[in-house]
Amino acid sequence: MAAATSGTNITITVPYGTDVTDLAPTYTICGASCDPPPGSHHNFTSPVHYIVTASDSSTKDFAVTVTVSAPPILVGASGSGSLTFDTVPTIQEWSTLNVGGAAADIADAAGLDSMVQTYLAANISTALGSSGFWPPGANNIARRNTGANNGGNPMLQLRPSSTKAVVLMARLFNESGGGINGLTISYNFDAPVTGNAEEVPGLRVYYSLTGLANSWTVIPTLCTATAGTLTANVTLSSPWANANAMYVLWVVDNNAATDNAYTIDDVSFAAATIPVPIPTLSGITVGPEAGQFTVQLSTDSAGNVVTVMTPSLTPPIVWTPVQTNAVPGGAVSITLPQGTGQAAFFKLMLGQ
Repeated sequence: MAAATSGTNITITVPYGTDVTDLAPTYTICGASCDPPPGSHHNFTSPVHYIVTASDSSTKDFAVTVTVSAPPILVGASGSGSLTFDTVPTIQEWSTLNVGGAAADIADAAGLDSMVQTYLAANISTALGSSGFWPPGANNIARRNTGANNGGNPMLQLRPSSTKAVVLMARLFNESGGGINGLTISYNFDAPVTGNAEEVPGLRVYYSLTGLANSWTVIPTLCTATAGTLTANVTLSSPWANANAMYVLWVVDNNAATDNAYTIDDVSFAAATIPVPIPTLSGITVGPEAGQFTVQLSTDSAGNVVTVMTPSLTPPIVWTPVQTNAVPGGAVSITLPQGTGQAAFFKLMLGQ
């Protein structure tokens, strides 16, 4: 959130998706009073006036205006559509980072992964550069190539120079109306300058649902130096909630010698249908053991729970859970509870 003051006019910019109809700003003043008080709720669809009264009873009227920042890349029910970069992307959609350091600082993919885990999405905040050269020239940030010398085909380019690495970030915003469990990422990937040995070949790609440090997950399908149309169906680490952001990074390390150049174009993001495996039980046997009955069974996946249920003694029959057993996967043994009468009947239910 950013604020700018000009005289008695205060403008506050809030992230896209913020509901400005009910905000409760807090503030601190010295040696004076103010009306309305801190923490009071107001509708900021139009300016709200705050009257400050000084110790000599003089007053000053401050007009506070709240504006909502431009949207990130919106992923609706039908996805984002194809992003072709015919116009310059806004910094809310795409941004870049020059990672200061020497070309030899990163020796392998594991080193690059460790570096990325230290990042906050909020700090990847430099606007993309611009270039018309073809093949792409080297630079310490990601740039939009205008396509002026490439048949009029604009795209985003990375070819690091005088730095440790270059980061390109896409900010996404879920406007699908519901949670998203999987994301399909697709784009055209090209390598217009090749032939130079690299410590980490090509681009490495990551996502995060929070943009916080230690939250970045590698997307192996997209980590390549081979040109072509790339598509990854990513099972997200947790559901991407509606009206929330997520982030995708492309990272290239600076080679110790001349660097290759990489470009992406026709980028799209869409909710992916991720099949949910249905666990099953097998090999069920029941036998007496020390006065109790034991169920031997196997499951084909881990992380399940078997619930033991018993029926009521009189109609209508109602099954009541009486015991829950964690099932880590594979063969397990469950000792059934002792009871009176109804304990001769049991139902087993398997779930996550």
